[in-house]
Amino acid sequence: MKMDSNRSGKTEMSKQRIRSEAVNICTTGGWLEEGAKYTYREGGHRIPVILEEILENAEFLRLQIFAPEIEKRFVVDHRNDFKGGYMGMWRLCDYHEEDYLPDEDEEDDLPDTESVFQPEFTRDKYIRSLSYEQLGGIKAHFQQLNGIDRMGEKEYRLTYLAWLIGANLLDVGDNLIIWDMARVDFDEHEYSKDLEAHGISNIDIGKLVDIFKLDELYRNVLISDGK
Repeated sequence: MKMDSNRSGKTEMSKQRIRSEAVNICTTGGWLEEGAKYTYREGGHRIPVILEEILENAEFLRLQIFAPEIEKRFVVDHRNDFKGGYMGMWRLCDYHEEDYLPDEDEEDDLPDTESVFQPEFTRDKYIRSLSYEQLGGIKAHFQQLNGIDRMGEKEYRLTYLAWLIGANLLDVGDNLIIWDMARVDFDEHEYSKDLEAHGISNIDIGKLVDIFKLDELYRNVLISDGK
């Protein structure tokens, strides 16, 4: 992010309102309006901001925003012809005052309702689509690896990862993770605990494929029964 100390000189009459199809604009209908309040997200962080100025909307979408809580202005941009997602990608979402209530941390496990943006594929939806035979095969796979007695959050999380990679919905390589945010719901930070358990401090999804033999899980179990 590039810091910018200059205030916008826009008047009320000259404020721009545009519709953007950029994957990181998660506002209702993709609309952006100068002077409006939004939620800015980057990685696991979020903060209320004001969109002060739309600097460019051709090859790049470039925005100047102001964060009142920290009294900082900065410029963010995104190339309009890039359709994927990546680690730490910034997003601008609809602002909802209730997202910032003091007790929000008590509801971290609730679904995110910050916008109407709904990806086509989610972990819960995929797991519900699996057959009884496939669920048995998944359990057998992890039993052989780790000796588990029953499936838990970790095993379902890794199963979803195996399917995303096997179905080419998640591109992993050279420490870069790319996916189509309009189709796939994916949070790479969810897998940090799985890596840390094996002494890996950075988010290296490729390591998880090797450690948990996710390619075998996909090939031998997940694509059976026509799945």
